[in-house]
Amino acid sequence: MERLNILKDSGTLSQKNYDNVKRIMEYFEKSRGKTLTEENSAPFITHLCMALERMDKGEKVEPLDRNVYLTAMQEPAFLAAEKCCKEICQILPQLSGPESEYVITHLCVLLDPNDG
Repeated sequence: MERLNILKDSGTLSQKNYDNVKRIMEYFEKSRGKTLTEENSAPFITHLCMALERMDKGEKVEPLDRNVYLTAMQEPAFLAAEKCCKEICQILPQLSGPESEYVITHLCVLLDPNDG
C-alpha cells in the first residue's frame, strides 16, 4: 500500500487506477490467499500502475520481446501465472492483449512455488 499511496500522492497514479490496483490486491488476498507486499510484489504492482495509466492516456503498448516470453514459459509458475492473468483480465479487461504477456512474466516471479 505504501507504494500505491506514493504513486497516487505524487499524481503518477489516478484515483481510478489506485482503486483498480487495490481490487487486484484484494483478488490476491481472497482468491489466492496471498498478501501482496513491497517485498513480494513491488515490480508487479509498479508495472500494473504504469500500464493502467498508459492505457488511460492511449499510449501504444509495444509487444514483449519474444525471447523474454519464451523464457517465462519455462518458469515453474507459468501455467499458474497464465491462469491468474486471465482472472485478473476479468477484473480489469483493459489488461488483455499485449499487456497480458507483461503481466504473466511478473506473475511468474510472484507465484514462483520455489520462492517461499
